[in-house]
Amino acid sequence: MEAGRQWFELWVPHRPDQWKYPKLVFPDISLKPRFCFDKDGKTVNGNCYWIAAAKEEDVEKLLLIQGIANSKLMTQYHDLVFNNKLYAGRRRYFTQYVERYPLPDFNSSEAKEIIPIVKQLNQSNDKAEISELENRLEIKAAKSFGVEPVFSLD
Repeated sequence: MEAGRQWFELWVPHRPDQWKYPKLVFPDISLKPRFCFDKDGKTVNGNCYWIAAAKEEDVEKLLLIQGIANSKLMTQYHDLVFNNKLYAGRRRYFTQYVERYPLPDFNSSEAKEIIPIVKQLNQSNDKAEISELENRLEIKAAKSFGVEPVFSLD
């Protein structure tokens, strides 16, 4: 109370006024990237971070970020740059790390090709289709950075 915080800021500061916006939600600690798109205004748990799009024109940027952040290429980047594995191979996804992820130019043709793949992934429940879309995403993500795709992580 002395710090002037609200009840919902006692553990991790939150901005519940932003929960209503489309957002990417991702856990602090995870074996693999789990950047999930929420367009329904869900409440965000205290052990997760999020990136909100207050303007409609920024929603597709969130989808681009989701695709890049969930790629094996970015997981490899994360491991090389931050080298922060915890118990049982879990990674930390601090905001300070995620904000340093490189992104392709949003207006590039490669970025424009990633967004529809991510939209399909967000809607699909078919395992075969998801696998095929994930492979396409790896190829497009790698192409957007001018490198070879990563299909497995050792």
